[in-house]
Amino acid sequence: MVELILEKLILYSCIENSEIEIYRYGLRKLINSILNFLIIIIIGIIYDEFFIAILYAFSYILLRRYSGGYHSKSLINCYIFSTLKIIFVLNVIYYINVYKINTFSITLISSIVILFLSPVECKNKRLDQDEKKYIKINL
Repeated sequence: MVELILEKLILYSCIENSEIEIYRYGLRKLINSILNFLIIIIIGIIYDEFFIAILYAFSYILLRRYSGGYHSKSLINCYIFSTLKIIFVLNVIYYINVYKINTFSITLISSIVILFLSPVECKNKRLDQDEKKYIKINL
């Protein structure tokens, strides 16, 4: 699919041959993000928690963007791990009924933990000193 899109972009002179690798990387990232989001939507519909699943997705995206964390070595492991996370979160919400728990306390404790522990490096995605400073400042 990525290759077909790249061929069309070259055919219509939208990109140069020298830019193929950059566009290939970007298209793969875009498709990966769309697939992850579709999986979250489908699981949210199956669990009848569509809006919670969407809220989780956006919260998790922001959290990962600014705090780092684990990165899978392969795309399939990433899909499996992401799918299991959303299933876990929706099960916790369903079985424990998080709405009754004092959400302010949970948010406060979570924020303190994130503030002190982030950014988190992963051997598959190292952070340089500038990135660490930028992330700490923005938290």
